[in-house]
Amino acid sequence: MDDSQLPPRPSFLPPGFGTVGHQAFVEIIPAAPVPYTPQTSGWYVLGGVLLLSIARFIQLAVRSYRHNAYRRAALAELSKLRASLATDREVTLRHTASLLKRSALAVFPRGQVAPLSGAEWLEFLDRTGPGALSPTAKDALITVALDAPAQLSRSADHELLDGVERWVRRHRA
Repeated sequence: MDDSQLPPRPSFLPPGFGTVGHQAFVEIIPAAPVPYTPQTSGWYVLGGVLLLSIARFIQLAVRSYRHNAYRRAALAELSKLRASLATDREVTLRHTASLLKRSALAVFPRGQVAPLSGAEWLEFLDRTGPGALSPTAKDALITVALDAPAQLSRSADHELLDGVERWVRRHRA
């Protein structure tokens, strides 16, 4: 191949540029490396929105964790009550009923919860934690409130404890 068949040499290449002895071989000049920094302001805006979203998520998670401290305390106390059920049954059942009332007072307005008793109390529990307390647990709660926990069967004891645990976990203000 002679020089007349070769493509014209770009003017910006210095003479003798290329592989030794092969004037027809034109070396490729690589482009500048692509920078990793964003080139448009949209990426900065997107990054800012992403950081704000992450900060808001963390803020809501911390708020939820703090707000549910009473639930964790109530569940820990209920766990201790379950352990003491075999040794001191009547006291345990009374404490279970008071634990339920204290849990409700922790999240609902005192004026709304404190005066409730009997059927109104059970209706409130059903309204705020639907399905948490079974009919057996409701009967057991009324029996304990009437100061007669000795009349309850062992299965009713466990049903009451399970119902209180479900209500503490599920209720919504």
